[in-house]
Amino acid sequence: MKDRITLWGELKENGKAFLAIELLTSESKVRIRAIPESVLTEDLVRRLEQNWRAGEDIEWPEGIETIERSLNIIESMLPEHILVKKPDIIKNIQAEWHFHVLSAKLSEVYKLELEELKTKINQIDTYSKDVWDELKEFWSKVQGQIKENNLMRRHARNLRKETDTLFNSLKEMRKKLREAFAQKSAEAVQQVYLSLQKIEERVNKGDALRPLFNELKEIQNGLKKLSLTRQDRDNVWKQIDAAFKVVKEKQGIGQEGKKGGESRLEKRLQGLLQAIQRVEKSLQRDKSDLAFQNKRINNTEGQLEVQLREAKKIMINQRIDSKEKKLAELHEVRQELEAKLKKEKARQEKLKKKLAIEATKKSLHQQHQEKIRAAEKERASDTKILEAAKKIAESKQAKKILHTAENIADEIEELFDDTVATIKSVTALISDRLDTFMTTTEEE
Repeated sequence: MKDRITLWGELKENGKAFLAIELLTSESKVRIRAIPESVLTEDLVRRLEQNWRAGEDIEWPEGIETIERSLNIIESMLPEHILVKKPDIIKNIQAEWHFHVLSAKLSEVYKLELEELKTKINQIDTYSKDVWDELKEFWSKVQGQIKENNLMRRHARNLRKETDTLFNSLKEMRKKLREAFAQKSAEAVQQVYLSLQKIEERVNKGDALRPLFNELKEIQNGLKKLSLTRQDRDNVWKQIDAAFKVVKEKQGIGQEGKKGGESRLEKRLQGLLQAIQRVEKSLQRDKSDLAFQNKRINNTEGQLEVQLREAKKIMINQRIDSKEKKLAELHEVRQELEAKLKKEKARQEKLKKKLAIEATKKSLHQQHQEKIRAAEKERASDTKILEAAKKIAESKQAKKILHTAENIADEIEELFDDTVATIKSVTALISDRLDTFMTTTEEE
């Protein structure tokens, strides 16, 4: 938390002014410097916001008004003649600073108690369990305050650092005692290892497994009574587990086998619902914390702690108011997103139906086209059959014509043969008659 803030304000008589406010924790006061606009320069504003707010000291100009006021939770830390545009910011800072002061006082109480423990530890030479428990109890008490956020982080950090130093001193003392303990632990562990080695040898020899299993259980039970270091105990347990596994495997006892798009609006709504859930949980924690503080304040002893809890209640109430406003804003945005999402879903549903109708039309068209193609294919098949039949018919007709032609050729050949024979006969007859005529003529 920052101990210095800057913001614009207004002086009733001098008009607009730049305010530099710092917390004086040890004095429970605030120091307010009002710088009139006439004195303010750009360089001064830069040094205030970058250097002074970071904790550095700067040189203040003349003509500014410096006021110191006691810090309490009832009266405003600003005087009446200084006004700011957003008083809620001043109220929140005032509550936080008041809590800061009370936390610092509580831290001082714990520091005194820690100094007493430091003195006690410096006076002993060997480790003391009682002193360790006392320091542990002290730190547990501090942790309780840290858990309840009654201590500022830097106060808690300083107490933790000093407490850790004392714990480390006691640990160094305890380390010397543990060296002897570690030696005895190593000797005891070695004996256990020898026993496990003998059991393993007997398993390999094929001895009865049930007695060996019982011996392992006895070693396991006896291990609980031995004073061992954590490392030695872990190592021994691993060895015993491995020995049990070997015996179980020999007995046939195995382990069972191991069995083997959202839209942008939906994502925004989902993220918003998660944010609402976080704010609601945070708000519930604040309300529970407030109820706890109301319950504890009646049973609290000590004026300082009462004041601390009262300051914390004011802080919690302011956080609750802020978160309730934020939650209301988130719910408004949620309603808007839900309305948009409803419209989007209706539009998507309409589009889905349209696409379904188009898909149905397309499917019917495809089915119709497939039927047409099937019919054409069937007709093509019929045409081929007809052509084949025609070819077959033509082939039969050709064979018939060829057969007829062959018959005609045979008849012509026979006729030709007959004609030739006739001619030969006529020729022979004429030749005979001519020979006879010639002979007769010669005789006369």
